[in-house]
Amino acid sequence: MRGKYHIVVQNKRLRYELNIRRNITMIRGDSATGKTTLINLLEQAAVLGESSGVEVFCERPRRTLSGNDWNVVLPNIHEQIIFLDEENRFVKSQEFAAAVKASDNYFVIVLQLVM
Repeated sequence: MRGKYHIVVQNKRLRYELNIRRNITMIRGDSATGKTTLINLLEQAAVLGESSGVEVFCERPRRTLSGNDWNVVLPNIHEQIIFLDEENRFVKSQEFAAAVKASDNYFVIVLQLVM
């Protein structure tokens, strides 16, 4: 996947705007700054649809990735923007790094700022 993608995720209280330009984007920040909330909003929109109250605007399909079955799910996802939290243990594995390298998806990984 190539190109630049503008993403807006919002509800009545919050609004996130991101520009994705690379196949791997890291969102880093201090604890309690809304990083995991972004992931949660995307999950709510995916599961509940319009009734979630979350609006997502992006020209590419997007989704979140979590759980122990990531290695079964990821090979079946193509040309999407995938959001995930570093709390998923697989994010730091060599197996995941190899899967990302071979993928045609964009990845947005949420990280806590470590000093």
